[in-house]
Amino acid sequence: MTPSLGLAMIVRDEAQDLPRCLASVQDVVEQVVIVDTGSRDQTIEIAQAWGAQVIQSAWENDFAQARNVSLKAIQTDWVLVLDADEALVPEVKQTIQASIEQHDLIAIALLRHEVGVIPPYSAVSRLFRRHPDIYFSRPYHETIDDAVLALMQQEPHWQIGQLEGVAIQHWGYTPSRLQHRDKVTQAIVIMSEYLAAHPEDAYICAKLGGMYLQAGQWDLAQITLEQGLNISAIEPSVASELHYQLGNYYSQVGRQEPAIEQYQAAIREEIPPITKISAQIRLAQAWSRQKNYGQAIAAYETVITLAPEFPLAWQNLGVIYLKLGQIQTSRKYFLEAIHRLKITDPAEAQRLQSELAAMGFILT
Repeated sequence: MTPSLGLAMIVRDEAQDLPRCLASVQDVVEQVVIVDTGSRDQTIEIAQAWGAQVIQSAWENDFAQARNVSLKAIQTDWVLVLDADEALVPEVKQTIQASIEQHDLIAIALLRHEVGVIPPYSAVSRLFRRHPDIYFSRPYHETIDDAVLALMQQEPHWQIGQLEGVAIQHWGYTPSRLQHRDKVTQAIVIMSEYLAAHPEDAYICAKLGGMYLQAGQWDLAQITLEQGLNISAIEPSVASELHYQLGNYYSQVGRQEPAIEQYQAAIREEIPPITKISAQIRLAQAWSRQKNYGQAIAAYETVITLAPEFPLAWQNLGVIYLKLGQIQTSRKYFLEAIHRLKITDPAEAQRLQSELAAMGFILT
């Protein structure tokens, strides 16, 4: 018998994005549970129109608590977790169905595309068996990882799977959305309070340090990230993120040498190669600032090998070859960048094309 799959969500004022999210899973999930934490728009009506079970729950400044309310209502064998500003990629639907039929898997890591931002990809634990010992923890950047690892220690036969290719598209980290919803301020308040009570949580150090960087609070970012790196027995993915964010700190304050060292340390961690793209890009940018174009080209070429659809690497290589006076090679990379931007960001493609034409590039 094929295992059943349900969708669990938490929402608040998501009338604009919710239909896209629900449409992406309508032929995959058998149950939809949506916990609403105080919507004032048409979110609840939209959810009900799509056949979702809506649970209204007071917001307690704790994302894990709200997600766990949704898990208690799910009745399917497996659970998929999405936010309203996300959508399931159509190409992975059959793969998901096949994966949840594997009897030894307790959870499956999914690759999420962060639309319009760097890092462009992240691995997220959003698909897992319904199990009484699997629940979310941490009030912000909540995760099931701790619960899953604890369960695997008790029951060693369980394994964690990895779905190939991008499974989720996410629009929520674009600068306009972060500013509109004041997510950075909210995140800093919640996570700083949590870290004060849990100073050995390297995961929260990485996330909070990154938020301090977004807010321009450089000193707090450095202190928090170094606190995380001084914690023992850090998971490779967390260590990589700490090094990456510390590299961003050094880059912001104009110290390229330590920035390069931190990006290289992030890349050395044993994590999926595609999730190293952000560090490779930042490393290439740091090399470029030092006019070490050979190293920068090598780093960008690595990005293209891992993710040829990513326009920024092609565009920046075009800039480097233009600086080196290699016009035809530069043109080749700019054309590739425009081709890919037409798919992901047509307005940016037109802007780049116009600027290059004004510089005398023949792009036809």
